Amino acid sequence: MRRFLPAVVLGILALVVATPVQAGYIILRIVLEGTEPAPIPGGGVGLEGAPMGGVFQPPKGGGVPQPPNPGGVPAAQPAHDPTRSLVVILPIEEDLRKVAPFYPMPAHQLRNPLWQPKTHLTLHNEKIVTNLFTDSSSIQWYTELKEAPGIKTTYATDVRQRYATWAKTKTDLKAGYNLVVEALGYGMAEDAVKFADELLIAAQVKKDSLVPEVANFVRVYQSIQPGLTAPAPKRSNTDFWRVRLEATNLTPSPHYAILSWDATEDEVNRRRTLLEENFKAFFLWHATRGIEVKLPETPLIVVMAKQGSDVKRLAVALDAPARLIADGFFSPEHEILVLSPERLDSLGQTFNAQTRDMYRDGITRKLLLAGRGPDIHVNGELEMRKPDDVARLQTIALIERLVEEQTTVSTISREGTLQLLFATKQFPRFVALPEWVTNGAVNFFTRPKDPAFLRHADGKWWMTVAPSPGYGVPNYVLQRQFRELYGPLMDEPKERKDLPEHRAQRTILLKNTISDAYFRGLRDPRDINDPDPVKLDNSGIALNSGGTTPNGQNPGPGPGPGPGPGPGPNIRPPMGIGQPPGGVGQPPIGGPGTEPLTPREEDANALMRKKRELLSVKSQATSWALYYYLAKARPDELRKFMTELSGLPRDLPLDSETLVAAFGRAFGIAATPEAFAQFADEWLNYSRTVPPVGIEIPLAEPKMPVGTPMNPGGMPPNGPFPPGKSR
Repeated sequence: MRRFLPAVVLGILALVVATPVQAGYIILRIVLEGTEPAPIPGGGVGLEGAPMGGVFQPPKGGGVPQPPNPGGVPAAQPAHDPTRSLVVILPIEEDLRKVAPFYPMPAHQLRNPLWQPKTHLTLHNEKIVTNLFTDSSSIQWYTELKEAPGIKTTYATDVRQRYATWAKTKTDLKAGYNLVVEALGYGMAEDAVKFADELLIAAQVKKDSLVPEVANFVRVYQSIQPGLTAPAPKRSNTDFWRVRLEATNLTPSPHYAILSWDATEDEVNRRRTLLEENFKAFFLWHATRGIEVKLPETPLIVVMAKQGSDVKRLAVALDAPARLIADGFFSPEHEILVLSPERLDSLGQTFNAQTRDMYRDGITRKLLLAGRGPDIHVNGELEMRKPDDVARLQTIALIERLVEEQTTVSTISREGTLQLLFATKQFPRFVALPEWVTNGAVNFFTRPKDPAFLRHADGKWWMTVAPSPGYGVPNYVLQRQFRELYGPLMDEPKERKDLPEHRAQRTILLKNTISDAYFRGLRDPRDINDPDPVKLDNSGIALNSGGTTPNGQNPGPGPGPGPGPGPGPNIRPPMGIGQPPGGVGQPPIGGPGTEPLTPREEDANALMRKKRELLSVKSQATSWALYYYLAKARPDELRKFMTELSGLPRDLPLDSETLVAAFGRAFGIAATPEAFAQFADEWLNYSRTVPPVGIEIPLAEPKMPVGTPMNPGGMPPNGPFPPGKSR
């Protein structure tokens, strides 16, 4: 879709231009598979095929391939798997109706036409200028969040504006405390520290009249404040690991020592910034709960792998789990955090492969993100690019940069938090902790990088997104998945809640979670064991587990949405997720180098993958939901439980009975079915009352891109763009 406007039509701009005007956020979705249309006769922007479809390199000069049939009739569109897409959320604090020259130089009707929309963004001091492009097919826009929280206002600007108002008087200290909590909830770690510093100064004047929440926060924050910015007082064993790993570079940071090889200075500095932000947010969140956590005395060791394949080799060498959940890992045995330079799942690998060819003929991502690129001509003459083609490249480069940011943030908030939990001795090093505890704790702090994809009962697909996921708020992906899996146990009519079978189901869910039953069911890839005896649909009717989602829907076609091979043709998990908990890079059963599978073997493997995907989601969603409830509603008992676990024998795997008994002692639950049923009721009733963080948005089917010649007046034939719809 052309978005440039020659000067002759500026007078009618307000009447004909349809853009996501004055948006707070725009969602950009790039579809990686199943959207390769046939060319449209008559000119326009052509799409050259790519192995997986969806990301294309426009031909130089802007031409289109010839139709495959004499009549030029577009071929039938292949099946579209909605989960084969990457989604980023772009904050907008400007008026996108503003028209400016395509390149930052004087406008020229043919060689540098006017264009809109154009966005400006700053990421870690990197100034980004991008001409936005959509074809409603491989690149889609969604504007449902254009007024979240207001026009031309993001949550960050909203919080900062309210802070500026509060800072003028600083009379209401509880309001200042709430701003700290809210800033953390939106991932604004540096702002939260700034607000906390101001609150601490103001509290010294009124320290005798502080409400308990503020008083507890001030007490803890006053103790940890110097250590949040001062370097760790002691040296770590960085030199040993630098020699052992043969790392060429060591980058110091106040609380980290970063080992790398060929990473650029910008890449290292970005990771260092995000690590320090996560460090501050971790301790600041505990302070808001009145919990004092001792800061590490030595810098924490971080390794930036050279490439994604190196992460898996390092995982083997450093005794990490065989199946990686994030794009990196933490090794408790060696106290090292490893970060991947790229996504490790199939979506990320496909996207990287398809964008690699963009950067040729002197085109770089840095150039494109500076709002520049190759020479252009409105009609693609003189072997120049059309503005549409370059705007497409710039938009893909922007998506690539934001995907990279989201990937690093998600990995650091998960695996980096696990490193902090061990470094602060909240997790004992030599005790075999329950998997639900470790996963629940890190998922409590994780900032997800992808939406949750969900198909509703009418067969239509939706995605659950959150504009600014932060710390202390629900994990919007796992929250949505938990409700999808166990909503019937949370939301049944009052008259059914006390039925014996319903209370039994709640108790089974609690004990399965406490005893790591869902994680144990994943141990053997050829013997998946789902401990749930039945599943419930939304009316509470028991369903057979085969071939349906937790609410009884047909799974439908398509490969799995995340890392690894996916469940295979015509089978998919009940809910697509961008990074399924099952792991990254797990080789398929019967993969390359094996004998061809028989149809029966293929069916068995497809079913096994489907069961693994479902059980992976269950294990992560249930562990998060239980830990979130305990951390929010019963923090003292949770700490008592962790103390109980710390006293167990070193490195001894814990059986189900031991785990359930330890849990019961810490939380004062009598060893009776009725007592556990009561606790399960309290947990699920609490989960029902937690407001959802994610926002559900219907997915648009990829459309055939419109490509028609410019009319004599130079105006592209664009119709209105209704608010709340994709483009």
